[in-house]
Amino acid sequence: MTTAVKSMKFAWTAFIIPFVFVVGPGLLMVGDIDTMLLTIAMAAIGAYLISVTFLGYFGRLLNFVNRLLLVAAGFAALTPAGATE
Repeated sequence: MTTAVKSMKFAWTAFIIPFVFVVGPGLLMVGDIDTMLLTIAMAAIGAYLISVTFLGYFGRLLNFVNRLLLVAAGFAALTPAGATE
C-alpha cells in the first residue's frame, strides 16, 4: 500500500491534466500564441505547486496551513481563465 500511495504522489498529473485539456484548449495548441503560452505556463506552475503539496517539502518541511495554501494556489493555476464561461 505504501508503494501505491507514493506512486500516486508522483503520477497524479497523468490523471488531472487530461481534464484540464477539456476546459483549456490552449494546452491542445488551439487559439492564439499568447493564450497557448499562458495556459501551458499556468498548467506547469499548478502541477508543480500541487506536487510540492503532496510531497510536503518546499525548501523545508511544510506545515498544514502552508500545504492548504499551496494546493489552493495550484488548483487555481490549473483552472484556465475561460473555464468559468
